[in-house]
This record gives sequence, structure tokens and C-alpha cells, in this order.
Amino acid sequence: MQGILYQAGDVVSIEDIEGDLYYAQLRGFLQDQYAQKTAVITWLIPIVPKPSHFDPALFLPGNYWKNVIFEGSG
Repeated sequence: MQGILYQAGDVVSIEDIEGDLYYAQLRGFLQDQYAQKTAVITWLIPIVPKPSHFDPALFLPGNYWKNVIFEGSG
């Protein structure tokens, strides 16, 4: 997203087509030789079913091997 400055440690959310929210914490950023930017994230797993908002007390970090890399544009 243009005009937004993200930093390692920020919590971000994504909404699926059914309206459910998923949260992740940004761990770091990468840029390849073609200026393609990516973010390394850790999914945050809720300890209660379908929380209505983000509260750090309601989430645990996912396991290391469940981390993904999100590719964004420019």
C-alpha cells in the first residue's frame, strides 16, 4: 500500500471473502534484485473463537515453520 510505513513488529490484518479477519505480525522485510518487496510474517493464532477485534492477550504467535512470505507490489 502506498503511503503507509510498516515496521517490524507491526500487527496487520487480512479479511477473507467471508468477512473473517486473520492477524499476523511483521517480522522483517526483503527486497530482491528486481525491487520486488516481500514481508516475512508470523500468523497470530486466536485463543478464543472468532475474536471481534485485535487484543494481544487473545492471540499466540504461530510456530516458526508456519510463517509465510507475503509478496506485495512496488
